[in-house]
Amino acid sequence: MRKGNLRAGEPFKTVYYSDPVNDDFALTHDHISNREIDCDVEYSNRGVLWNTASFVVYRLVATPLAYVICKVGFGLRIKGRRNIKVLRGHDKCGYLIFGNHTHFVDAFIPTLLSFPRKASIVTSPDAVSVPLLHNVVEMLGAVPIAPGLGGVRQLVGVMKKKVRTQTLTVFPEAHLWPYYNGIRPFPANAFSFPYLLDSPVVAYVTTYRKRRVLSNVLPPAITVTVSTSFYPSDYSNKHEMRDAVYAYMCDVVEKEGSFAYIKYEQRAASSLNEGDD
Repeated sequence: MRKGNLRAGEPFKTVYYSDPVNDDFALTHDHISNREIDCDVEYSNRGVLWNTASFVVYRLVATPLAYVICKVGFGLRIKGRRNIKVLRGHDKCGYLIFGNHTHFVDAFIPTLLSFPRKASIVTSPDAVSVPLLHNVVEMLGAVPIAPGLGGVRQLVGVMKKKVRTQTLTVFPEAHLWPYYNGIRPFPANAFSFPYLLDSPVVAYVTTYRKRRVLSNVLPPAITVTVSTSFYPSDYSNKHEMRDAVYAYMCDVVEKEGSFAYIKYEQRAASSLNEGDD
C-alpha cells in the first residue's frame, strides 16, 4: 500500500491486489474466526422476544441511523429511485437487489432503497462471526449462507415465504474493495436466485464524487444509481442475466466518472512469483 497526496490530485492511497475475484480488503478479513454455518441455520421463527428485539433494532435504531450516516456523513444521492417504487405496488413476487461492494455503508443502502420493506442481505460467515455481535448483525438483516446447495435451498425456502414483505440483496462481487471505482468480474452463481424465487432484479451501482468543500480532508461523497428491472423470463439462463447486469453496472461507472479516492493496481507477475518463494 502506498499513500498519495490528495492536494496534488493523487488518490488517497494505492492498494495492490493479486486476484480481482478472490482478494478481500474488508477490515475483518483474516482477523476473526469464521462462525460455522450449517444447513440447519435458523432464518425465521426465532421466537417472540428475538423478533421484537429485531424490529426495535432494525426499524427504530438502524433505519434512521442509516439515513443520517449516508445522507449527512457521505452526501448520498440516489438516482433512479422510481425504478424501485414502481415495483412496490403491483409486483406480487417481490424483487431482489444486486449491487457492487465498495463501502461499509453497503450494509445500509439496501435498507434505504427497500423501505418500507425490510432488506435481508446475503453475507459471508465473516459478517456474523464477531463475538457478541452476531445476533445484532442478523437482526439488521444479515443472512449467512451455509456452504453448498443445501444452504441455498434453505435460504430460498425461507425467502419464498417472505418475498412479499422483504427484499433480498446480493453483492455478486462477494468481497469488499473500499472505494473501488470499477466493477470487478463476478460469476453467475448468484443469478440462480431470480430464477429460484421467480423475482426480478434491480441493480444499483455505487460511485463516488469528489467533494466541493474539504475534499482534501473528507472521503468522497456517494452516488447510488438504480436500474430498471431485469426479469429472469427475458434471459435464456443465469449467465445471460449476469452479463446484462454486469454490462449495466460497467456502463454506469463509465458515465458517472467515479472518483478514484483509492487506486487499485494489480501486482506484477514477477512480484507474485517472488511472494511464492
